[in-house]
Parts: sequence; C-alpha cells; structure tokens
Amino acid sequence: GDVLSGSASPQTWIVRYEEEGVYSLQSADSNNYVRCGNQGEVNAVGHNLSWERWFITEASEGVWCIENKQWTKWVRMGGSNEGYRINQQTYCGSYERWIFEAVNDDSIELE
Repeated sequence: GDVLSGSASPQTWIVRYEEEGVYSLQSADSNNYVRCGNQGEVNAVGHNLSWERWFITEASEGVWCIENKQWTKWVRMGGSNEGYRINQQTYCGSYERWIFEAVNDDSIELE
C-alpha cells in the first residue's frame, strides 16, 4: 500500500460510515483507504475490507483516537528529523490523538 506520512498541511479525508460505530477513512486525493497491517504499519490501499475499518472515539473535547477494528491498534504520528511517520500503537496517548475539521458534508481534514 501507499506509505502515509505526516505533513505541515492538512489533508482531506472522507469519513465513511460502515456500520454502527465503525468508519473507513478514504483519501480525497488518491481514493485509497487507511489500512492497519499486521506488522506495525499503517498505509493506504485501494480496497475497503476488514483491515480498513476504524472506531473513532473522542479522547477529550474535539480530540479523537482512531482505533482499528481488526487489530485493536491506534493510528500514531510521531515526529523526527526526517519528518512525521505514521504507524500504529497499542494505546491512545498523545501521539495517537487527532483533530477533525469538517470542510463539507462528505469530508474532513485530519491535522
């Protein structure tokens, strides 16, 4: 799948309702879906099956955690001198918290 990395610029993602409390995240640019792999990776792929399903829960006012339904892992973005890396974590701590900003009825921006 496509490698995901953090950016200083917000990216637009479509949050799709899949079933009660479960969502998929689709890139507005590539149409790929965020996927949680079984070896520590979080990437983007062209299909939307079980590894691409997520629980999005509010950690605090306006701050959210994104947990994979299949693997019970959270999306993490950590910084380094080489940029921001996206991978997974076993809990929702400070590097696993996200802000969603609605830009229209069908999409949001992740910051």
